[in-house]
Amino acid sequence: MIKGKKGDAFELIIWLIRYIFIVIVIFVMAFFIDAFVLNSIDTKEVEAHVFIQRTIYSKHVLASSNYHVQRVYPAVSSALQFYSQDFDKAISFYWEDQLAANITLNNFSKLYNERWFENWLPLVEYRLEEGGNQEELKGLGAVTEINFNTTMLYYDGTRNTVVPLRYRIFVPNS
Repeated sequence: MIKGKKGDAFELIIWLIRYIFIVIVIFVMAFFIDAFVLNSIDTKEVEAHVFIQRTIYSKHVLASSNYHVQRVYPAVSSALQFYSQDFDKAISFYWEDQLAANITLNNFSKLYNERWFENWLPLVEYRLEEGGNQEELKGLGAVTEINFNTTMLYYDGTRNTVVPLRYRIFVPNS
């Protein structure tokens, strides 16, 4: 088709509008994709509950086991491993600097990962007061405290007793 100056100008304006529309669509798509993509997943509570389950159900930590058939009795403890000196070695968690815990069974406490527990204790106990409310420190340098209470059947050699089992777990915000 033969066009004049007016036709060339009109076609230039149409293409300019199309390019602007394409740029707007690309920016809107980038905004929506960025809004729905998760950059970080909070796994602190999951890690703490995995640690709790590993201590309750592991025959080397809290649960007792039958010597002959190697059957584990979860939530039943003779506490021989719990009172032993090498309690940290009985629990092998994948990164030792990612979790510390104070486990209390029948008013007897044991620290898992004692060095990190003592380092993180001031960070957990420090509270900010804003308008009468106490608030924990937040951010990458802070630590989250997760408490868990349950009961356990304790066998002392002659009788079974139900005793409280308390966990105070520290997980860093990183």
